Amino acid sequence: MGVSYGEQGRLTLTDDDVIEKSNLSRQFLFRDWNMGQVKSIVATSAAALINPHLMIEAWQNRVNPETENVFDETF
Repeated sequence: MGVSYGEQGRLTLTDDDVIEKSNLSRQFLFRDWNMGQVKSIVATSAAALINPHLMIEAWQNRVNPETENVFDETF
């Protein structure tokens, strides 16, 4: 999972994977009923419940050479 914040204080979470049982013991934001759901969306929703004033968005991109045009200097 990738995490970034911008100048405006907006937090961006990105992960192109879904939650599996093995993730439940390592990620405190995930619950049993989240298995099969997109990690970044679930993490964003859970974080927003903890802090409703958080400016956060979920992306479903993998951070790698193929997405370097997305995660460039302006990101």
